[in-house]
Amino acid sequence: MVSLIGISAARRIAAGLGFAAVASLMGCAAMEVGSGDATLRPVLVDDDELVVLFGDEVSAADLNREVTGRGYVVREARPLASLDLNLLTLTIPDGVTGKAAIAEVEGIEPRSTAGINHAFHSPTVIASADPRRYADRMLGWPSNGCRAAAKVGLIDTFVDAADPSLSGVRIISESFGDADATVTRHGTDIAAIIADQRRLQDVSIYNAAVIGGTETGGQAAGVDELVEALDWLAANDVRIVNMSLAGPFNKILARGVNAAAARGMIIVAAVGNDGDGAPPLYPAAYPTVLAVTAVDVEAQVYPRAVQGEHIDVAAPGVDVFVAAGEAGRFSTGTSIAAPFVTARIAADPALAAAPDIEAVREALRSGAADLGPVGFDPTYGAGLVDGPSGC
Repeated sequence: MVSLIGISAARRIAAGLGFAAVASLMGCAAMEVGSGDATLRPVLVDDDELVVLFGDEVSAADLNREVTGRGYVVREARPLASLDLNLLTLTIPDGVTGKAAIAEVEGIEPRSTAGINHAFHSPTVIASADPRRYADRMLGWPSNGCRAAAKVGLIDTFVDAADPSLSGVRIISESFGDADATVTRHGTDIAAIIADQRRLQDVSIYNAAVIGGTETGGQAAGVDELVEALDWLAANDVRIVNMSLAGPFNKILARGVNAAAARGMIIVAAVGNDGDGAPPLYPAAYPTVLAVTAVDVEAQVYPRAVQGEHIDVAAPGVDVFVAAGEAGRFSTGTSIAAPFVTARIAADPALAAAPDIEAVREALRSGAADLGPVGFDPTYGAGLVDGPSGC
């Protein structure tokens, strides 16, 4: 695997990316342990770093020359050919604020998109000893499972390809930035849900490992790593992608996600576990992403799930059996719900070949079982996603 130039673990630690052991999906917040409530505060990977995206119509050499002439230092410059974009990461000159740097760089080249490097967190799911195995029955999943109709991308931690639950599953991994090869549980759990033989067979999982651990127990990725991961998946013709991580609105990530969606990529994301009073988290809240919330065995929403008009559908995510590990385990969180929807799309040849995200969104919403108030609502979206039929 090739490790691309990115953000050092030391800078992550210096940025204070703490992550509570009981936290679920985090966004622009760090969990401050005390009362048990999430205290939202913006988290940056590095407050001296600026990330810039621009298209091929912009001369990279001219832009580099202009910014270095104004005191910026180029940390990384690389093409993202599959997204028709270019990535530039810069060190902001001393005494210049992030806001001023964004305005200056976008003033130099108005066709560029500049932004600060927000941290996007991978969740720590909540373990449970509850012995229920209800998820597939609840969705009406065919008892013999389905053959995968497409490759699946997973932007997350590393996946442990040696885990017994993934025996026979083709795992292709690539690391970005400082992805930590020892941090595998979350990505392995998500992969195990997607590739459970009772659910989806003959699937190839393209694992874009972006999450690096910190000395404080945190798990985070920079926005530059996420865009690089999308480019790698696009280069490998991966159209269905699961992202069970979250952060604040970031226009760099928005441009990367929109570029991927414009090429037909179907991105599925968990809405987050910051509670119904939290603001929308991204990438789930981008219009070009499918946003998934979690429900329990009684089709009641997970109490910590983020709510909002951006939610598309619900899937099982409370006390769900995950086959990973020696004996399997039960886990809870919106990040656990998202891969059921990813697997649902991958199991359906029509959805896997759909022309764009809107076609998939319409199909999933129209087939969903209404939950909560009649019609679409900000808690459940269109309702419980239906399982694939006839596979």
